[in-house]
Amino acid sequence: MEPLDFSEPSFLPGVTSWRGTEFDPRLTGAVRVAPTETFEGFFVAKIVKAGAEGA
Repeated sequence: MEPLDFSEPSFLPGVTSWRGTEFDPRLTGAVRVAPTETFEGFFVAKIVKAGAEGA
């Protein structure tokens, strides 16, 4: 996972745990977008295939 190079006030870091279940800590590099008048809520992550150039 690669960090994303953009930000908005409604953007939140990715979730690394939920209801007692732990997820990969690299998910903090993802972005959760909270619903606003401009955006519906959604999730964005940039995932690079292992062994790919630049990874």
